Amino acid sequence: MSHSRPARVAGLLLLLGGVLGAAVPLLHPAKDGAYYAHAMTAPSHLLLLAAVLLVSLGLPGLVARQPEAVRPWAAAAAALVFVGEWLLDGTHGIVDGAVLPALSGHAATASLVADPHRLAALLDAGPLGTLTGVGVPVMIAGCVALGAALWRGSTATPVPRWAALLLALCWILVPLRFVLPAVAGLDVMLPYVAFACLGAALLAERRPGAVAAGRPVAHAASAA
Repeated sequence: MSHSRPARVAGLLLLLGGVLGAAVPLLHPAKDGAYYAHAMTAPSHLLLLAAVLLVSLGLPGLVARQPEAVRPWAAAAAALVFVGEWLLDGTHGIVDGAVLPALSGHAATASLVADPHRLAALLDAGPLGTLTGVGVPVMIAGCVALGAALWRGSTATPVPRWAALLLALCWILVPLRFVLPAVAGLDVMLPYVAFACLGAALLAERRPGAVAAGRPVAHAASAA
């Protein structure tokens, strides 16, 4: 399968989305009483929403770059990633990036969001909690399945096997945060690091025209 412009566009989208998503934990403020009024709460979550959008737009190009035998499996896995990512980070980015910060800025509703931990418990008990609860296993299953599909197609694509393995295992740190608080932040950053690596791999692939253009030079040098 020849390298194409759509693959490069997909690589750029995945790279940008991965970098933005990985930056979110670094910008995320502490969840205290002034959390929703903090100057970085809304921007960091809107950045997360942008990362979700960019990764979502880049997934079809990544799937299209796979060999025909692997493409149906990669498409199904990417669909799981798409759904899980929007249920999990998409809703989180909208609610914590736009809705709740807006409520905290009005006197009539500021008291409702004054305690972020109590509010989170209330939200988790409702429809939002159901959406994110479904999103977690769907997202994990999608990443594992897509990583496995990319591993199978790695011999015919620019995606290296280590990047496919990173995607498949990118949620492995989540259970550890309960016993190792030091991994908090890194555990939610790792999936976006994996997306950024996949995007970089697509962008790093040499164009067929560039390879062909280099052959006459090599032949001339050997003839000399």
